[in-house]
Amino acid sequence: IWSATHDEYRGYAGERFLHAHRGKRSVLVYGGGHTELKLLDDLTDEEIAAKLPVHLRHLPIKAAA
Repeated sequence: IWSATHDEYRGYAGERFLHAHRGKRSVLVYGGGHTELKLLDDLTDEEIAAKLPVHLRHLPIKAAA
């Protein structure tokens, strides 16, 4: 997901996150009518499935990772 996400939609956690999470990978996620910045490690299975490149969507999550 990280490498498939355009640079403008990914980054590293900054001041908006707890100090312990700063510097971790983050991505913009759209859901519930709004966009939010989430840690890559905190994505739900549904968010992961939506962000996977099309050619990996049919694979089980562990195989795609």
